[in-house]
Amino acid sequence: MNYNSFKLFFSVSLFFSLVACSENESPTDEPTTDTELEVANVQSYSQDFGYNGDIVEITGSNFVESSSDVEVLFDGVALEIISAGKTSIQVKLPLVENGIPKLEINMKDRKVVSEVANAYEGNIGVLAKVPGEWALTKLEGALPNATIWTSQLVSPERLYYGLVSGSNGNTRTTWRSLDGGLTFKRWAYQGFSNVFQATSTDEGWAESLRLLKIPAGGSVNEKEEILFTTTDNSNSNIAAISVSDDLKTGMLITGSKTVYKTTDGGFTWDTVETLLPNTNFVFLDTKTGWSFSGNTIYMTTDGGLTWNEDLKAESRVDRIDIKDNVVVAKIENGILRYFL
Repeated sequence: MNYNSFKLFFSVSLFFSLVACSENESPTDEPTTDTELEVANVQSYSQDFGYNGDIVEITGSNFVESSSDVEVLFDGVALEIISAGKTSIQVKLPLVENGIPKLEINMKDRKVVSEVANAYEGNIGVLAKVPGEWALTKLEGALPNATIWTSQLVSPERLYYGLVSGSNGNTRTTWRSLDGGLTFKRWAYQGFSNVFQATSTDEGWAESLRLLKIPAGGSVNEKEEILFTTTDNSNSNIAAISVSDDLKTGMLITGSKTVYKTTDGGFTWDTVETLLPNTNFVFLDTKTGWSFSGNTIYMTTDGGLTWNEDLKAESRVDRIDIKDNVVVAKIENGILRYFL
């Protein structure tokens, strides 16, 4: 066979080989693109935030049924998958510092599309909890950069902070979180003392050079109902307030220790003749409360009409609070707790 004949034979053989390979290939041998994959729709979560260890159910449609074909990631780290099915995936929330980690869901032979629109841009918030230890949840930018002047803990997840900001400290507002601090919303505009009290229904009272009734959800247009305007010219600011959960019975104290009380939600007010030891006071109910002066803690059982010495502490009392039937007094050299 001469050289030209060999070239012709090789070319023909190569042509038929390529044709045969082309005929034997199937469409499934080609790499599958996203547009050719079936779509799995993520529609909701059983809860948008929780504590590490909580089981969260991710629901939707057209999921894969095997947990080995599912991957759920928080900031690139795989979560423990409890179960998987066509419409549901259950995962255990991990212990993480980042309060709102980036969520990613992958499924074999599926293009995952999320339809979830929540306060965390479709992610799931995580609050750190380690019994017997301090556990950090990082909250970058959740609360405005300001000085915290006052605070209230209504529940472990419901937090209120009175903030002082501005170059001269002349901007005072209260911000509240319903998700353990993952997100905050302005709840009230305030005045000099920055005092407030919120109820379990997110309503409350707040000082703004007068006493305002704050609706559930917080202040909207700074036109809240005015319940009280003091005429105490010697010191006109409201220094402290206390109100029942139904917003019917409450007390307020001016800077000069004048005490006013209402039993009808602020429609009428009576001056209470009392020797209140301090403008820092707490009430368990409409009758029983505590205050302090120097190193002495006082107690009232008649709504503040009279105050009697309850305890002589060994050092100066700086602050007194009450939560879940525990009265907590911060003294100079420690903390006193009174369990009711």
